[in-house]
Amino acid sequence: MNGDPGTPKLVDVLTSTSVDPEERLYDLCLQIENIVTSYDDRFDAFAEGVQNSVDAVIQRWDEGGEGYDPFVRIHVDCGALALTVTDNGCGVAQQDFTSVFRPNFSLKRRLRHQNARGEKGAGVVFLQFAHPSFAFATKTAEWQQTYLLAGGD
Repeated sequence: MNGDPGTPKLVDVLTSTSVDPEERLYDLCLQIENIVTSYDDRFDAFAEGVQNSVDAVIQRWDEGGEGYDPFVRIHVDCGALALTVTDNGCGVAQQDFTSVFRPNFSLKRRLRHQNARGEKGAGVVFLQFAHPSFAFATKTAEWQQTYLLAGGD
């Protein structure tokens, strides 16, 4: 594919934005559907939330920090069918905030988190599109933001 000067390079083909917007939307929907259907256990949401929190806490721990007292808190509200996982980990930087909601995007892989438990970039997509509502809040020393999606399933 790369031998002929008139043939496009593989990286150009894979990063091309000349694809029809409708085709790109279809591809995105297909990726989301594949991720959501790849989870099949009723405890998957719990596992994903806890795994991401533990990874964030470990990342902050690995970065050092005098007086850091790590925590992961889990609250299950059976009446409201709600699960809340809270941590005081590394948070998501402002420039990365919108990217974490895209299929196959992983900060853990990109930032080379040494002890990460997952790095496929599927967990947050599963949490936001396979459940009736999803909220994601982050806070760093520089900024804070909340994302809410209702009717994702």
